[in-house]
Amino acid sequence: MFNLLAEADTYPAIIHCSAGKDRTGVSIALLPDLLGADHDTIRDDYDLSNPSLKGLMDLVRAAGRPIDSDTIEEQRRPYSASPEAMMDFLEHLRTEHGSAHAYLESVGVSSTGLDAIRGELLE
Repeated sequence: MFNLLAEADTYPAIIHCSAGKDRTGVSIALLPDLLGADHDTIRDDYDLSNPSLKGLMDLVRAAGRPIDSDTIEEQRRPYSASPEAMMDFLEHLRTEHGSAHAYLESVGVSSTGLDAIRGELLE
């Protein structure tokens, strides 16, 4: 995803998924971290997936997948975007890699590509 975002002809870009909390949520969290956003802002953005939780659960049921739990809280847990989990992820990112930039370089995104993303989105 970040290698694609490094290409100017990728823009405008839409990045989406059903829930916005797993792979997409982490990917989207890396982007504002790369751009210098503070972790509270990233957490709050991640939390915006939660208001659509009922709709997501309705889609899961409509697809024939049962939601087997006794309480509403237990039913929601696997589908919710925990702000605390995002803060844990961001702390782990910082502890293990130092920054989103360093992490993304470690998985094959060039520094030039990361600079290109910053240029596209901040200028």
